[in-house]
Amino acid sequence: MLDQLLSHVGEESSRYFLRYWFQIRGDRLMPERRDIDPTALAPLLPKMWLWDVVPERRDFRCRLAGEEITALFGRNPRGTLLGEWVPMSIVDVARPRYQRVIDEPAICVASGMSYVADDKQAWCERVITPMTEGSGPSPAIVFGITSWRAPDFVPTKIEREETTARFFPLRLTK
Repeated sequence: MLDQLLSHVGEESSRYFLRYWFQIRGDRLMPERRDIDPTALAPLLPKMWLWDVVPERRDFRCRLAGEEITALFGRNPRGTLLGEWVPMSIVDVARPRYQRVIDEPAICVASGMSYVADDKQAWCERVITPMTEGSGPSPAIVFGITSWRAPDFVPTKIEREETTARFFPLRLTK
């Protein structure tokens, strides 16, 4: 499955992220949050993020966002709900993707023109993976990386996310 996923990503940071995710996953369906070793991901940390599932709202709350994300958006999303972070037209695309990653569970690879902030957009590649919190086998976190092609930010009012997403259902076999 890893080879199949790698054939669908172009950014080296996405490849590194996926290899690491599969390494910490081991023979389980998905890794636990506590499996993450930030020192192993040091070069990727500025582009990475974690969103906790908020099941009673069918929403997601930001636990962590890397420095590149904070700089691009001009604020830190930590503690905010997805709908408080980006415009609803973007949430209407992102939330179902995150939810599908949790529900199936699956890995999502998306790329294309994406909302950045302040009516800017840029090409990006995003990898979204599920993780457990350790309290059971069900996913409770979406863990991912976003790579933007800066400085190609286009000032425009983006009405919707223009990325194409592919989903790869998880199986117990590597």
